[in-house]
Amino acid sequence: MAREGKMNSAVAIHLTPQEQTALQKNVRSRKTSIRLIERSKIILLAADGLSNIEIAEQLNISAHKVGRW
Repeated sequence: MAREGKMNSAVAIHLTPQEQTALQKNVRSRKTSIRLIERSKIILLAADGLSNIEIAEQLNISAHKVGRW
């Protein structure tokens, strides 16, 4: 049960402007792998305060996958 609770909420993430810029570049780049783009999007959305479930719905992936990143 405790694990299930963790799955629902993303860890609070605070990005520096440089980190945010680097992640946004990953998302926009045509040379970035799909996996890295997905991870970057997860981190950016978590930094915006979204829960794992909200991130999963927005990216059309499982909350379990979001919880790993």
